[in-house]
Amino acid sequence: MANGKNGVRFPAQLFSRLYPRVVPGPPAANFALGGANITFDLLKIGYCAGLLLELRGTYTVAVADLVMLPRAPRNIFSRAIVQPPGAQPIINVGGHPLHVENYRRHWAAPFKNVEERTVPNLDANAGANDPIDTFPLPVGAQTFNLRYWIPFSRSAYDPTGSLPLGNRGQTQLILTPEAAANFVTTPANLTLFTCTILRLTQFTWAPFPEDPSVVPWDLTKVYTMEEQSQATVIGDNFVNVDSKDRIVALWHESWNTNIRADGEITNIDFNLDDSQYMQNLPTLPWWWYTKHQNGVAYPPGIAAMLDFDALHDADGASGKLYGPAFEPSKGPWINTAKIATVRSRLVKDATALANNPTIRTVVVREATILG
Repeated sequence: MANGKNGVRFPAQLFSRLYPRVVPGPPAANFALGGANITFDLLKIGYCAGLLLELRGTYTVAVADLVMLPRAPRNIFSRAIVQPPGAQPIINVGGHPLHVENYRRHWAAPFKNVEERTVPNLDANAGANDPIDTFPLPVGAQTFNLRYWIPFSRSAYDPTGSLPLGNRGQTQLILTPEAAANFVTTPANLTLFTCTILRLTQFTWAPFPEDPSVVPWDLTKVYTMEEQSQATVIGDNFVNVDSKDRIVALWHESWNTNIRADGEITNIDFNLDDSQYMQNLPTLPWWWYTKHQNGVAYPPGIAAMLDFDALHDADGASGKLYGPAFEPSKGPWINTAKIATVRSRLVKDATALANNPTIRTVVVREATILG
């Protein structure tokens, strides 16, 4: 602990504050289902912990109640890319994986998860101070509200991963609106779609003092999210994951006949080379474990969630101050430096396949900043 004043060291976040700032962007009306990409230029200030994306608008359900396709309505954009200067995207996933990650990662306060309460008279809060996501399905004129946290920092305790934006480089958020044909079963029934609010708020740590007693978080690391997909087959489905960087979390989603199909996955393996983390494990015990690990059940479609960073609230800045022995929460991570193969096996039951049955895999990694 020797190089600060009187040998005392302090984490940088004690000398900073998290500031919200609205990012100027394109008109909301530019966001159209199946339309052109939407781009935001992030503000060139401080260290960005994450972005809050809000979409609000109106539409009319013409003839019959809407029937959503898999991952809707969260997949109102099929891809969100956060692209700093260079060739390393930080975020490269659709809207639904961001929604799932919002359950997993605690960015605002430690040990807490948000569960929306919408049942009348059961702790319901209809006030404006309790924004709840909505996308009604019945016939008639409707209003929708959807919100997404796009995370960069590891947790409320650990700002590692916050993007350094106070420089000449331009970092962008690029959204690709989803086509109506991939959103609802009958696109012609979703009419007069108009986005009225498209707002991005940037939450930024202010720069901290450059002083020997002030210890910054690891400014060389970022947390990335990426998504891959493959067709489902009956029986064994092998999912290969690129063995790069450190794997912090990954999950598999299962969709069949345009509906969630997590229940059709009966057993799971997870292998690191020849080492089997899970071996032909029935899914129910693992779902029970991850529900209690997370505090609430994950959204529909999650066939297997492997959260190796569930202890991310445990030790905060202590490792930066006292060394890695005080970072037990990072023990479960998968350091793939000496691992050639990362592979899951998802066993699909005999339920018939139809309508582009798909297994989607999302991987969260700790990576070193390139460039």
